[in-house]
Amino acid sequence: MTKDITDIENVAPWIEMFIATWLKEQFQQEVDSESNLVALGVESLHAARLMGDLAGFIGMNDLSVQLLLEHPTAGDLARHLAMVVARTAEGVRHPTAG
Repeated sequence: MTKDITDIENVAPWIEMFIATWLKEQFQQEVDSESNLVALGVESLHAARLMGDLAGFIGMNDLSVQLLLEHPTAGDLARHLAMVVARTAEGVRHPTAG
């Protein structure tokens, strides 16, 4: 059975797991959904790398580092990106006539 990527509940945990794994590799610390990424030490260079790697993981060309300020925890960022993925997938599945 294939998971529906237009369902945020299916996508958010995968993105959150990616963020937690990435941060554990970079900072050698465990991260949970409420961990504040800046408080963990994610500064500009790490932020740019994280967002670049995340963009590749979810199949996007680019993600703004500004998203880390707008969604400061791993859980918030994962839920936001899951919504972006779901909307993009829904648009691909059901394109509007133009």
